[in-house]
Amino acid sequence: MYSECADNKEMIDVINLASETLNFILENRDDQEMLSCVSFDYLMGFGYLVGGWLMHKANLKAQEKLSTNPKDDPFLRGQILSSEFYDLHILPRIQTHFRIVMKGANVIKLSNDSLI
Repeated sequence: MYSECADNKEMIDVINLASETLNFILENRDDQEMLSCVSFDYLMGFGYLVGGWLMHKANLKAQEKLSTNPKDDPFLRGQILSSEFYDLHILPRIQTHFRIVMKGANVIKLSNDSLI
């Protein structure tokens, strides 16, 4: 993913965040309560990440095809536009999901501690 998206700053930023998040999960793999609190956001973040990667690949392929055959192809232009839309509207959601993974379980722990 990293090498295929090297020219897409938004993707590189979320790939780096995904790596940090995965390291956090691995460092806390024995904390079952924490993992159960963040599993939804972990999966959603990685789902959006894979979607961004695939959209980026489609964008590159569409640009390549347009450069070799410059006729106006609405489908290829739509692929490029869809990828740009995804970068702007969907990729930022990854940051929210991964922030919840790395900090969200603390809220549960703090509220449980205050009940005791």
